[in-house]
Amino acid sequence: MFFAAAVIAVTGTALPLVAYLNRIIKPFGPATFEMIVRESTFIGVYAGILIWLNKGQVLTYGLTIILGIGLIIVELLIRLRTRSEWHPEDK
Repeated sequence: MFFAAAVIAVTGTALPLVAYLNRIIKPFGPATFEMIVRESTFIGVYAGILIWLNKGQVLTYGLTIILGIGLIIVELLIRLRTRSEWHPEDK
């Protein structure tokens, strides 16, 4: 229960920050609501995994960096896939 509550709390806390950063920095164009929620959820799950690994005394700085880079790569690949989809023009 603690980990689920931690994931929800961190996700909710990260949501306004992620929305603000996506509004200022637009590397792949404007972000949709789904992108902002997905990024916030990634941050929440990342925090939950770090808390879980720290509780088991397995967490190291290298593992923290590797997990973070892995989630960033997953997000970039999802954004790249979304950007490459064909969307018919609305007329």
